[in-house]
Amino acid sequence: MTRISFSRFNFPLNTFTLSKFKKHHTELNDLYWSYVPAYQFVRYSTKAIPKGENTQAALVLSGDDARRPPPTVGEWRRGLNEFSNWVRLGMVLSASSYLEVYIREAVTLALRSDPFLVYGLSQQLDGVKLLKSGREMIVADHVNDCCRGTWQVRLRNFRRLFGAAPDFLEQNLKELESIRRLRNSVGHAFGRHLRPGAGDHVLAQSQRLSEERLKKWLALIEQTAMAIDNQLKSKHIGSFEIFALYHEFKDELRRGKFGHRLPPIALSKLIAETFSTHITKAFCTALIDHYDTC
Repeated sequence: MTRISFSRFNFPLNTFTLSKFKKHHTELNDLYWSYVPAYQFVRYSTKAIPKGENTQAALVLSGDDARRPPPTVGEWRRGLNEFSNWVRLGMVLSASSYLEVYIREAVTLALRSDPFLVYGLSQQLDGVKLLKSGREMIVADHVNDCCRGTWQVRLRNFRRLFGAAPDFLEQNLKELESIRRLRNSVGHAFGRHLRPGAGDHVLAQSQRLSEERLKKWLALIEQTAMAIDNQLKSKHIGSFEIFALYHEFKDELRRGKFGHRLPPIALSKLIAETFSTHITKAFCTALIDHYDTC
């Protein structure tokens, strides 16, 4: 049971949105590091086969797809190496995508929780009031401003909206922009620098990404999400995710749908089921009291 005192904006835990990001990040790492030993084992097991050997015979392939690999072992090895590079490129595409999803959700939460941010008036209107009334502000344009364009543009818009951007992002702006450009190359141009012109029929080589750079970039992507979370949760989001959960299910909670007719206990159970985090009855009682007075 996590024993924390209720405070509207001073919520000591990471946002649950960041927890979801971390689950995506762990899953992607698990997939990649499940693949790497298999790749290394295959390369080691076949290193003695001459490159001119027939692939189907050398690898003892059978079945309907036995004819599909490149005809010689040398060509097959080149294809295997290219595929390994493509796996790393795909990792950057995936990680960049769920980083963007996280930023969209975190910025949206911050603006729902602290809506007068758009006027430069932080914590002057509690977003719980608008949540209760069903009259929340439309924030999509402000969210898009923090997620589109170059990282220089994104940080400028982030600073305009929130007053400052995390130092970590400022310090790693160049690398973040390199990740963005590679992500767009993979997503829109097959990992290549495609040159315009109807007469250009030369297939350029895919961009290269080493395992060392992939590891560096994955760490950078995770640290970027954590830096944003540290700023937004303590200044703008606070406990808003729990308020939103309570608002959605308050009627069911009061009817005892979640196993208890006392709303604070029922809310604590709902938080555990939804976010895998155990929050005390005392915290939930104070949160519900705050909600009721808004």
